[in-house]
Formats: sequence, C-alpha cells, structure tokens
Amino acid sequence: MSKLSKVSAIASLAFFACGNLAVAVAPTAAHAASQNTCRLYANTPTFSGSTITSSGGRTGCLNSATATLLVKRDVEWLPDSVLATVSKTGQTFTLTGTSGGATTGHAYYTEVYSSNNSLVQSGRVVK
Repeated sequence: MSKLSKVSAIASLAFFACGNLAVAVAPTAAHAASQNTCRLYANTPTFSGSTITSSGGRTGCLNSATATLLVKRDVEWLPDSVLATVSKTGQTFTLTGTSGGATTGHAYYTEVYSSNNSLVQSGRVVK
C-alpha cells in the first residue's frame, strides 16, 4: 500500500460515539471499487421511417474490454433477429447501431454484451 493510500485510509477513519460505545469505520476495498463502478448500458431504440437506431456502451470503466451492440427484433418462439452489430474495445464509450429493416408491428430492442461476460438489454419498443 502506498504512503498516499495509507494516509488516505487513516484520514478517512470516522469515529461515531453512542453512549460508551465507539465504532471505527474505514472504507473497504469493495466500497472503493463501488465508487468506480463499471457498467454496460443499452438505450431503447428510436425510429425514423424504416430506420432503427440503437445506442449503448460502457461507462465508468477503468479497465479495457470489448463491447458489442446488437440491434434486435423480438421474434416470438424463435431466436431474435439481429439487424445490426457494432463492436469497440476501450474503457468508456458509446456504440451506435443503425438498420433500415424496421417494420411496423414488431418489437425491437438493444442488447450490449462485453468480453467480461456482462450483458444488458433495453426495454422493448414496438414500431
């Protein structure tokens, strides 16, 4: 642990007194990691005519990973159709996928997954 980390940990100790009881609280590694939360996000697709546009990506990330965005059509009782795919490697970024194949009466969504085995989907939207 570096001198700066030790000083920071010591300086951040907080003492709470309750009657004759004193409790020392120091930040944990898990708490420190939660302050730099890396997460995937997937926005609900938008439409312009038959064009569907989806966006999503990684935010708050300190490590590098590859994220892939899929523009998908929800197909009942079958695997969902993939209309567009785009990938990027980095720490924090936004991906945008566009397809001209959106038709009325179908549900569409955005899916983003990463090389770190995380996956997130947006809500479905019907055109």
